[in-house]
Amino acid sequence: MGKLQNTVRKLRKNATPAEIRLWEELRKFRIDGFAFRRQHPVARIQYNNAFYYYIADFVCLKAKLIIELDGSIHLDQTEDDDARQTVLENHGYIVLRFSNEEIWHCLPAVLSKIESTARQRLK
Repeated sequence: MGKLQNTVRKLRKNATPAEIRLWEELRKFRIDGFAFRRQHPVARIQYNNAFYYYIADFVCLKAKLIIELDGSIHLDQTEDDDARQTVLENHGYIVLRFSNEEIWHCLPAVLSKIESTARQRLK
Protein backbone atom coordinates (compact mmCIF):
# COMPACT_ATOMS: atom_id res chain seq x y z
CA MET A 1 0.00 0.00 0.00
CA GLY A 2 1.36 3.41 -0.95
CA LYS A 3 1.99 6.38 1.28
CA LEU A 4 -0.92 8.33 -0.24
CA GLN A 5 -3.36 5.48 0.42
CA ASN A 6 -2.13 5.23 4.02
CA THR A 7 -2.65 8.96 4.50
CA VAL A 8 -6.17 8.83 3.07
CA ARG A 9 -7.14 5.88 5.25
CA LYS A 10 -5.73 7.58 8.33
CA LEU A 11 -7.72 10.76 7.59
CA ARG A 12 -10.92 8.78 7.08
CA LYS A 13 -10.39 6.79 10.26
CA ASN A 14 -9.71 9.93 12.31
CA ALA A 15 -12.59 12.04 10.98
CA THR A 16 -13.86 14.83 13.19
CA PRO A 17 -17.43 14.67 14.51
CA ALA A 18 -18.41 17.47 12.09
CA GLU A 19 -16.93 15.52 9.15
CA ILE A 20 -18.83 12.41 10.19
CA ARG A 21 -22.08 14.38 10.45
CA LEU A 22 -21.68 16.01 7.04
CA TRP A 23 -20.66 12.71 5.44
CA GLU A 24 -23.89 11.12 6.67
CA GLU A 25 -25.80 13.79 4.75
CA LEU A 26 -23.63 13.92 1.63
CA ARG A 27 -24.08 10.19 1.11
CA LYS A 28 -27.82 10.88 0.64
CA PHE A 29 -27.07 13.12 -2.37
CA ARG A 30 -26.29 9.99 -4.39
CA ILE A 31 -30.02 9.66 -4.91
CA ASP A 32 -29.87 12.90 -6.94
CA GLY A 33 -26.80 11.75 -8.87
CA PHE A 34 -24.17 13.63 -6.88
CA ALA A 35 -21.68 11.07 -5.61
CA PHE A 36 -19.35 12.56 -3.02
CA ARG A 37 -16.08 11.05 -1.88
CA ARG A 38 -14.38 11.87 1.39
CA GLN A 39 -10.69 12.47 2.00
CA HIS A 40 -10.00 12.09 -1.69
CA PRO A 41 -6.81 13.18 -3.54
CA VAL A 42 -7.80 15.85 -6.07
CA ALA A 43 -4.71 17.71 -7.24
CA ARG A 44 -1.11 16.71 -7.77
CA ILE A 45 1.54 19.39 -7.55
CA GLN A 46 5.28 19.30 -8.00
CA TYR A 47 7.52 21.01 -5.49
CA ASN A 48 11.31 20.61 -5.19
CA ASN A 49 11.36 17.64 -7.60
CA ALA A 50 8.75 15.75 -5.56
CA PHE A 51 5.03 15.28 -6.12
CA TYR A 52 2.45 16.09 -3.48
CA TYR A 53 -1.30 15.66 -3.44
CA TYR A 54 -4.01 17.86 -2.05
CA ILE A 55 -6.63 15.77 -0.30
CA ALA A 56 -10.11 17.26 -0.16
CA ASP A 57 -12.36 16.69 2.83
CA PHE A 58 -15.22 15.96 0.40
CA VAL A 59 -15.42 16.10 -3.38
CA CYS A 60 -18.05 15.57 -6.05
CA LEU A 61 -15.94 14.76 -9.10
CA LYS A 62 -18.88 15.09 -11.49
CA ALA A 63 -19.48 18.73 -10.45
CA LYS A 64 -15.79 19.44 -9.63
CA LEU A 65 -17.00 20.65 -6.25
CA ILE A 66 -14.86 20.46 -3.13
CA ILE A 67 -16.23 20.88 0.39
CA GLU A 68 -13.75 21.82 3.09
CA LEU A 69 -14.56 21.91 6.80
CA ASP A 70 -12.59 24.39 8.84
CA GLY A 71 -12.05 23.72 12.50
CA SER A 72 -10.20 26.00 14.89
CA ILE A 73 -6.79 24.99 13.46
CA HIS A 74 -7.64 26.84 10.25
CA LEU A 75 -7.68 30.17 12.09
CA ASP A 76 -3.87 30.03 12.16
CA GLN A 77 -3.33 28.85 8.60
CA THR A 78 -5.42 31.14 6.42
CA GLU A 79 -2.51 31.86 4.05
CA ASP A 80 -1.94 28.13 3.48
CA ASP A 81 -5.67 27.57 2.97
CA ASP A 82 -5.85 30.43 0.46
CA ALA A 83 -2.86 29.08 -1.48
CA ARG A 84 -4.36 25.59 -1.49
CA GLN A 85 -7.70 26.93 -2.69
CA THR A 86 -6.00 28.78 -5.54
CA VAL A 87 -4.29 25.57 -6.69
CA LEU A 88 -7.57 23.66 -6.54
CA GLU A 89 -9.41 26.37 -8.47
CA ASN A 90 -6.64 26.30 -11.10
CA HIS A 91 -7.44 22.59 -11.48
CA GLY A 92 -11.06 23.53 -12.29
CA TYR A 93 -12.65 22.94 -8.89
CA ILE A 94 -14.87 25.25 -6.92
CA VAL A 95 -14.24 25.15 -3.18
CA LEU A 96 -16.91 25.71 -0.54
CA ARG A 97 -15.66 26.21 3.00
CA PHE A 98 -17.76 25.74 6.09
CA SER A 99 -16.86 25.95 9.75
CA ASN A 100 -17.53 23.05 12.07
CA GLU A 101 -20.00 25.31 13.88
CA GLU A 102 -22.01 25.73 10.67
CA ILE A 103 -22.32 21.93 10.39
CA TRP A 104 -23.72 21.73 13.90
CA HIS A 105 -25.93 24.81 13.90
CA CYS A 106 -26.85 25.54 10.25
CA LEU A 107 -26.76 22.15 8.53
CA PRO A 108 -29.89 22.67 6.38
CA ALA A 109 -28.42 25.91 4.98
CA VAL A 110 -25.05 24.23 4.39
CA LEU A 111 -26.70 21.35 2.51
CA SER A 112 -28.80 23.76 0.47
CA LYS A 113 -25.67 25.70 -0.55
CA ILE A 114 -23.86 22.48 -1.50
CA GLU A 115 -26.79 21.18 -3.53
CA SER A 116 -27.43 24.46 -5.36
CA THR A 117 -23.73 24.86 -6.19
CA ALA A 118 -23.47 21.28 -7.48
CA ARG A 119 -26.56 21.73 -9.66
CA GLN A 120 -25.28 25.04 -10.99
CA ARG A 121 -21.91 23.46 -11.87
CA LEU A 122 -23.66 20.81 -13.98
CA LYS A 123 -25.70 23.26 -16.07
